[in-house]
Amino acid sequence: MPPAEPLSPELVLVATPEEAQRAREQLVDAPAAQEAAVERPPERWDHAQEWDQLLARMRAEAPAGVAEELPLRRERPKRRRLGWPAVAVAAVLVVAVLVGVAWARRDSSQPRLVGPTSASPPSATGPVARKPVKPPPVSVKPKPRAHKSVPATPRPKPAVPPVRAAPKKPATRAAHTFVPARVWSWAPVPGTSRYRVRFLRNGREVLDVRTAKARLVLPTSFTFHKGRYRWTVVSIAAGKPWRPIVDSTFVVARG
Repeated sequence: MPPAEPLSPELVLVATPEEAQRAREQLVDAPAAQEAAVERPPERWDHAQEWDQLLARMRAEAPAGVAEELPLRRERPKRRRLGWPAVAVAAVLVVAVLVGVAWARRDSSQPRLVGPTSASPPSATGPVARKPVKPPPVSVKPKPRAHKSVPATPRPKPAVPPVRAAPKKPATRAAHTFVPARVWSWAPVPGTSRYRVRFLRNGREVLDVRTAKARLVLPTSFTFHKGRYRWTVVSIAAGKPWRPIVDSTFVVARG
């Protein structure tokens, strides 16, 4: 007999009580199966089931793997290496101990004086009693009486007129004894064709000469007179500006 199809809600309202009860019993398991069949297709359901099985298997195997790795890590403890600061501190302590031992040996090798080596023997005789010495008699001389001296009347001294210092005369300057020479020379300048020599007396030109050498002999017709002189020397070169070499002054006191 084929299974009876489930009744619709409209038929349940008009069905007999036995058919309604049978329909309710069939509807208890039907909705869950229908929802699973509608919501999940067969292939998606299989993949989800395989994924759940894989997760369950990994959860079951994870504690065993962790338990196996723990003993391996415990069997190989890491060795701690001493750093440079620890080595330096240890070296300093060793050196300090060696220095202390050497110092203790040095102190123990030197003899020490604990107390006096010898004591002076006590004197057999007791203290000698000294006889009192009487001081010599002191002779008291009478004090001499002081004679009162009468001061003599001072005699008036003659008044001495004050001495006046002679007025100082202003120091006269020594006469200028400069005598100009007849030959004048200066430092030569390379590349110079001629030199121009000029003499000025009290600002007025008295001589203007040109020479090819760095030396000038004054002509016999020229003489120096009293006054203030200035002499200059200028080098003359082709294609170059004149270059002053000498510019000096002197005074002739006589002439």
